[in-house]
Amino acid sequence: MVIGGKQYREGFQVSTLKMCLGGNWTWTWHIAALYSDFTACVGLASGDTDPATLSFLGPSGNPMPFRADGRLVRQTTLFAGLPTNVFVGTAQLLNLTIRTTTSGAVIGFGDDSLNVGSTPAVQCVALA
Repeated sequence: MVIGGKQYREGFQVSTLKMCLGGNWTWTWHIAALYSDFTACVGLASGDTDPATLSFLGPSGNPMPFRADGRLVRQTTLFAGLPTNVFVGTAQLLNLTIRTTTSGAVIGFGDDSLNVGSTPAVQCVALA
């Protein structure tokens, strides 16, 4: 996977349709309250130049607090070439839901990990 021109060994990508003019896109995984947190290095794929927003939805459907490069936020903006470290507390969450707002982008989640127990936030470390 390539984020901001750098390759990552593992992760996943989500993609919105380029032909759409915008809107919110959501992806949900059932995690059954088995994990304490989710960490990843998030960024736009190399060919995307328009910014995209990222949030994680709580059980009520509203954005919940998470850390983006150490700052506590409810939403962060992703820019081309600038990966962002994210840390989301997932204890007692039945579902992990990611929401993006963009006119079309491929968003990579490199070095992603659902963790059991307390773990430190990851650093974005690309392959050499």
